[in-house]
Amino acid sequence: MFHPVDTIGPYTLVRTIGRGAFGEVWLAEMRSTLLTTQVALKMPLVAENEIDAMRAEAALWLQASGHPNIVPVLNAEVYDGQVVIASEYIAGGSLHDEMQAEGGKASSTEAAVAMANGILAGLDYLHRVGLTHRDLKPENVLLQDGIPRLTDFGLARVLKTEAQTGNISGTPRYMAPETFSGSYSAASDWVTQYSQLLGRRGAQ
Repeated sequence: MFHPVDTIGPYTLVRTIGRGAFGEVWLAEMRSTLLTTQVALKMPLVAENEIDAMRAEAALWLQASGHPNIVPVLNAEVYDGQVVIASEYIAGGSLHDEMQAEGGKASSTEAAVAMANGILAGLDYLHRVGLTHRDLKPENVLLQDGIPRLTDFGLARVLKTEAQTGNISGTPRYMAPETFSGSYSAASDWVTQYSQLLGRRGAQ
């Protein structure tokens, strides 16, 4: 269990910004004599024999970095047995938070279109570098000055024309129909995005 002001590697923990069954995400600072940099630290609960899987996740996230609608990974390391993946800290909250504040609807049609275009641009980039997101939902879209940035690629997989897996991964209310049978493709991300757009439009 971690606490504020604890240090892990070069990072000093500030406060939790997310917690789930698979670990925690902390706002942390990397301090030097000249500069203090804020980062988001993903600290998954990982057994020693699962570190290779987390290394693969970090590599996928790094592969997905480099686009204005993707939150970039900055570093990944193991400190005293704890896997740490550091990414850019996005202070504007999530699309989910914004929707809750607006009563489940966009502030205007223009704002909804701009949001959708940004998310679609991020997805297009992911697919062009050979990845699917597989857990696209409002909680995994962070906002930076109103610009949507996709995050959390823990369920991302190397993209094949039609990938088949024995495990069902994702958040049920946002999953494309075919994913419930373990089938994934780039189209599954598009269907997920389309269903979210319908939800936002219906709430207006």
